[in-house]
Amino acid sequence: MLTPQQPAERRNSIGASESPADYHADHSRISNSMMGDFLESRLGYHGMYVAGTIPPTDPTRQMEFGTAGHLALLQPDLFSSLVIEIPAEVLSSNGSRAGKAWKQFEAENAGKLLMKAAEMERIRGVREAIILEGDTLAEHELTWQDEMTGVRLKCLTDLITECLGCRFLVDLKTTSHAYISPKAFGPHGWKQGYARQMVHYEEGMAANEIPADNHFLIAVTTKPPYICAVHSYRE
Repeated sequence: MLTPQQPAERRNSIGASESPADYHADHSRISNSMMGDFLESRLGYHGMYVAGTIPPTDPTRQMEFGTAGHLALLQPDLFSSLVIEIPAEVLSSNGSRAGKAWKQFEAENAGKLLMKAAEMERIRGVREAIILEGDTLAEHELTWQDEMTGVRLKCLTDLITECLGCRFLVDLKTTSHAYISPKAFGPHGWKQGYARQMVHYEEGMAANEIPADNHFLIAVTTKPPYICAVHSYRE
């Protein structure tokens, strides 16, 4: 059975994530995305996470859609409270996010993910394309300390599930039709750091004594017909 440890103070721990925003705002432990920033620019990493001289980058609409899709699939209660459909009447005449009514609506819903009706329909399509069953841990934060370097690490897993006596790490990826095939997804995911991410997550699971037998990335397209495909970076 997948029984999370929830100690008050322990070097390694696993527990349910209550807020994705709080997880990403905490820089006391190094995450996979922080590693990616370090590889891209040492100076940038120092400015963002050490000196605090570089403000965090605002998420793109695509990133917000992906977050909303994850919440719909894995944390429906949080989805209901954090994702808000934008009423048509607060948008401009051409449907853009502009104007007095929009600014007021945006201010009243600060900190929420604001989606147009068409975007909400696509999120529902993504949610209905994937059926999650079995003994699972969804959206759990793992913390641990690297034995060799002493570096404090963390990750936020999408799904840890057990089936037929095996434990699997599952990560959900929203993507376009251009990247859904194995031929396209492999190099695209490599550039995005998915392989590094899976290694990082599996190390966190092993440190918390719930080692994974394998990992899978479930990719789903964000437009009809919402095609799903399963990928892995293990040989």
